[in-house]
Amino acid sequence: AIQFASFNQVTVDLWVQQSNYAEALETAEADKNSLMTWLLAGWQHPDNTLTPHYEQMRQLLTPGTAIVYWHLSADALTTFVLSFQKPEVVVVGQEGEEGERQNRERLRQVEELEAWVKTWNQDYQNYREQLKEKTVDPELSDHSWQRNLSSRLDHLRQILRLDRVEPHLAEIDHLILVPDRELHCFPLHALFHLTNQPTISYLPSLQVGLNLRHAPSLPSPPDRSLLCIENPKHTGLAPLPHAVVEAEFIRNRFHHTTSRRGKEATLDSLKAILQQSHHVLHFNGHASYDFDRPKQTSLALANDEVLT
Repeated sequence: AIQFASFNQVTVDLWVQQSNYAEALETAEADKNSLMTWLLAGWQHPDNTLTPHYEQMRQLLTPGTAIVYWHLSADALTTFVLSFQKPEVVVVGQEGEEGERQNRERLRQVEELEAWVKTWNQDYQNYREQLKEKTVDPELSDHSWQRNLSSRLDHLRQILRLDRVEPHLAEIDHLILVPDRELHCFPLHALFHLTNQPTISYLPSLQVGLNLRHAPSLPSPPDRSLLCIENPKHTGLAPLPHAVVEAEFIRNRFHHTTSRRGKEATLDSLKAILQQSHHVLHFNGHASYDFDRPKQTSLALANDEVLT
């Protein structure tokens, strides 16, 4: 099954080369849903993966909604755009170029992204180590990780060719982003330059979005209850300078709030309080991701504990 997962990545690229964009998107989506099913449910039911056809995917679209969906293989970074106005899938960057030139461009895009991620991870790891050694002050932007953050995100915007994506997103009020692989780790919403400033949502797959359509509706915003986990005190991780202000700003938007701050934000406390009925969870703290063991990706809590 793992071998076929890799094979499916190549299949997506082949469908795109043949301009069968709906089939490419369906294959990419099936691959995502299979991997998530295996990861979350184990290997007991690998053949029972629920995944949508293109017409079912379009059920997530309303007149003001668009979807940007990425697929990353070893040879290509493909950006699909779905909108209510256009019945067909758009693949950004496929317009008006010959096939061989398109393939070279898509491969160069992958190489640029791999180099960017490598540099990002190395510099961030160096920053984390210096934080632990207290040789850098997180409130002073004196480390290259902080100094270069804006320019690096601008570079990522260029790699993702968002200037070619944005013309397809005019006059929308809701944008759904579906990242792939490493792209899940980065603030993609901050890279768009959209004058209409739509609400932006993330989904791990479109099937997850379809499942959420059947979730109970929430009360109006003022009547929703908020659980706020604020800046857990974790040894070796620097306090977040703006956590207090951010949490207070968000709490003021809710009538019913529950908070756990600093030393209070322990694993046992959080497990207990998550059993209660809250509509919104706001977490402001440190986190770490683990590509080799995704289930070990975690939020840092007090007492040097983590929530995976």
